[in-house]
Amino acid sequence: MKKITIFLMLIFLLMLGGCTGRVHPTAEIIVDKQNINLQVNQSYSLGAKVINAESTLDLSYRTSDQAVATVANNGLIVAKKVGVAEITIFLTKYTKTKTVISVNVLEETTSNTLNIFTLNDFHGAVFLDDDEAGISRIGKYLLDQKTNYPHQTILISAGDMFQGSAVSSLTRGGLVVDAMNAIGFDAMTIGNHEFDWGVEGILRFIDGDPSNKEASFPMLGANIYQISKNGLAPWAQPYTVITRGNVKIGIIGLMGESQKRDILASFVEDYLFTDKMEAIKKYTKILRNEEDCDIVIVSIHDDSSAINSQIANLSGEYHVDAVINGHTHRYYAAEESRQNGVPLPYVQAGDNGRYIGKITLTIDPNTKKVIDVSAENIRTITNCPTESPLINEIINNYPNEIAIANEVLGTAGQDIYKEEAITWAATALAKQGDSQIGIINSGGIRSGAFPINNGSTVTYGHIFKMMPFENKVVTLKMTGDELFNLFRSGLRFSKNVDTYNRTIDGIAIVGSQSYQVATIDFVYENYAGYFSLGTNVVITDDLFRDCLAQEVKATVLALGKWYLQRPIND
Repeated sequence: MKKITIFLMLIFLLMLGGCTGRVHPTAEIIVDKQNINLQVNQSYSLGAKVINAESTLDLSYRTSDQAVATVANNGLIVAKKVGVAEITIFLTKYTKTKTVISVNVLEETTSNTLNIFTLNDFHGAVFLDDDEAGISRIGKYLLDQKTNYPHQTILISAGDMFQGSAVSSLTRGGLVVDAMNAIGFDAMTIGNHEFDWGVEGILRFIDGDPSNKEASFPMLGANIYQISKNGLAPWAQPYTVITRGNVKIGIIGLMGESQKRDILASFVEDYLFTDKMEAIKKYTKILRNEEDCDIVIVSIHDDSSAINSQIANLSGEYHVDAVINGHTHRYYAAEESRQNGVPLPYVQAGDNGRYIGKITLTIDPNTKKVIDVSAENIRTITNCPTESPLINEIINNYPNEIAIANEVLGTAGQDIYKEEAITWAATALAKQGDSQIGIINSGGIRSGAFPINNGSTVTYGHIFKMMPFENKVVTLKMTGDELFNLFRSGLRFSKNVDTYNRTIDGIAIVGSQSYQVATIDFVYENYAGYFSLGTNVVITDDLFRDCLAQEVKATVLALGKWYLQRPIND
């Protein structure tokens, strides 16, 4: 009986070894960092993932030196003492499928600096493109900062993160939110383009429903006033509070007061963006007195140059330590002097991820007051050379949207610049709307899409970048006198219109005569005073962007390449 028992035990052990001591035929384990630096008593959660597996596979972890660093079953590493330990991550049932990372544990120190890294007006610039580094390289850089300096690093977006590229816009910002969650952003200020899919497009990220994407960071709007509620919009969070080491930091998010006119009027008819300075003073006082914050950062989706001196001179319970800007796509990093004390640092980091803003605050560890500051912009194309496997995996979760963006429409037959493309777009709109005249706003054609060089392949993604908004085609009848008034509006017109000589196709416009006009819903609503007397108004379901793509295809079919010269009535 004893021999039978031993025999069965041997068989069991052989079976167990045969199950676990194998390499999985396809699965791989990926991590975002192969080398991790921690201080004693710091922790780090491994973001290990299994790819290329047809079914869910469990991970296990072990450390080479429990005295230096421990690792829990959920991948949480805790640094114990100075030294180096190797953490092995392996498949529980296929133990030879593994990866090893190195953990370097350093002496515990008291942090006396805060590094605030910022992005603004990213506009969904997901992929590497000319001087745009893309979210994977930017993400890798920021993840490294958070990993290596977890008690010193703060990540803040100053708004307009989603709308702008085909892949990001087709996912309604979902891809960018996924990436921002993985990177670990601490806060995001709501910008005007976050309203491009209506308020519902914002609410989906903060409604507590993971099935429609959730932001793991707060979306801030301290001056988004809802008229029907007679106060701050209930969904708009004015500020957030975070800690780094023993320093408590408050972050306030604001929009520019005039940005309502940059949003489709029907989307924000119940909203106002109220005075920035009033909101700054209101919530800074709350953060200092009620939230017991040591540091206050103000993130404004606007260029605050006109009021930076006012912000700098706020003192006591209204004191602001740093300002982050956005909206104007400028890049600057500077300091505003104060009457007494350390200057106010402020930064705006361009657009489309070309730069990462960085503000460094040096803090007295005893008083927790800022004693020195610096501000700079980091050029991403040269400073972010490496992609993140974690972010790449997120991007690869959207193959259908990527395929749509990569659809080839043709080849450019000339160098194409924004100014002439505006006229071309208005002309294409007139054709789409079977109208005598096309009218658009110049801001609807985005500068970041240009130049498109002669001989380059033109994809649907290019057209999306040129016109990312989901503006619909609107047609109506207007009299010549109404058109004369429109000529003073600053709007742009199709190629066949001469606003100076008041002609269409070389024929004088008659004040009392009726003309067929095509425009887009943004222009129709936001320039309503010019269109109020129009008749036979039809708001179609046709997207202006698709109209442009169709025009490129038609020109390529007719001429072999895309030129901006196809006549309006051909």
